[in-house]
Amino acid sequence: SPKVALVTHASTYAEVDEFVRAFSLDIPRYTYLTEDDATARVRALKEEGVRVVVGPGLVTDMADKYGLVGVFLYSGNAVRLALEDAIEAARLRRIESTRREYVNTILAHLNEGVAAVDGEGRVQAFNPAMERFLGTPAGVAVGRKLSTLAPGLSLDGVMQSGARELEAIHRLGDKMVVVNRIPIMSEAGTTGAVLTIQDANAIHRADRNLRSRTRARAAGVRYSLDDLAGDSPAMSDLRALARRYAMVDSTVLVSGESGTGKE
Repeated sequence: SPKVALVTHASTYAEVDEFVRAFSLDIPRYTYLTEDDATARVRALKEEGVRVVVGPGLVTDMADKYGLVGVFLYSGNAVRLALEDAIEAARLRRIESTRREYVNTILAHLNEGVAAVDGEGRVQAFNPAMERFLGTPAGVAVGRKLSTLAPGLSLDGVMQSGARELEAIHRLGDKMVVVNRIPIMSEAGTTGAVLTIQDANAIHRADRNLRSRTRARAAGVRYSLDDLAGDSPAMSDLRALARRYAMVDSTVLVSGESGTGKE
């Protein structure tokens, strides 16, 4: 059943009726002529489960008497404006909720640990990767001060200085991690900060792969396996062996006398 009802004297307000219809709002409207009518209507609304009654002073007094919330009605235009404000506020909340859900989805898919705090240092965002790094569920972390959860990773310093701290090496349990601390700045000053954590071993592996690929491109490829002439079993075995070694990122040493085609 609807939780809000509008009760007016003699007739409903045309502008309110039009507004309610336009936005398909579930707000029943009633009228009364006498005080007895108003009393009966408010009593009936309470029995129907209505919690808030909007109307003139007589109606709001009755609502208070029967334990309901009475909202004084100044005019039809005032109601329309109030409803417009309420709808706009709801629209903005939906937009903010959608935006937050979108950001949380992105954070959930990162291998990098991310935590964000507000101006008081209390955790506002805590992605799954950060849960794994710190061993703390987001439900426990959010709302608490990061400095109490992980004193060595506190963001208080960067919030005070306003300066970034990038690529700091930090021991976290039995592993080494790379830590970035970034203050969140606005015209009003520092409003929070973001902490990111990356596994140092993962960065090292990525760097090694990048260097390997860079060396391969720099050296250039002069020949391919198709350039090896011959169909003998020995040559077929050689091609197969070369293909196997080509699948690994490690450095391969090819030995042989000069002129045997090591390139």
